[in-house]
Amino acid sequence: MSDKVPGFPDKSHFDQSKLHEATASWDFHRDPGAGGKNYGEDLKAPDGTVVVDFNTHIDSDHNTKGGADIHAYIEDNGMYRIPRGVHVGHRLTPGSIGGPGASYKGNITMTVVSDSDWWPVATKGPH
Repeated sequence: MSDKVPGFPDKSHFDQSKLHEATASWDFHRDPGAGGKNYGEDLKAPDGTVVVDFNTHIDSDHNTKGGADIHAYIEDNGMYRIPRGVHVGHRLTPGSIGGPGASYKGNITMTVVSDSDWWPVATKGPH
C-alpha cells in the first residue's frame, strides 16, 4: 500500500535528487492460547529526515481482527507537526491451545528528505 502523509508536502514537491529511501520491518507474533492483544510499533525515519511518502508490504496477516492501523507518526516541534515515521499496528487473535497462532509481518519503504530541504517547502503550505 502506497500512501502520502495527508496535510504535508509529498514527494512531488521535491526535486528527485533530494529524495532518499529508508526501510524498516515489523514482525508481531502471538502464540496459540495466549488470547487477543493489540500490537503496534512506530517505525521511525533516520534522524534528521522527514517522511514524504511510504509504501507498505504485508508478508503475513494471520488470525488478526479488524483492519490494520497504518498511519504517519507525527512529532510535535513547537507550533509545527513533522512526519518522522510510520506507525504500524494490528490486533492479533490466536486460536486456543493446540490451534493456530497469530502473526502480522511486513516491511515498509519510506521516502524521506532532509529536514533542511523539508522546512522551506512545508512552511509555504497549503499541501
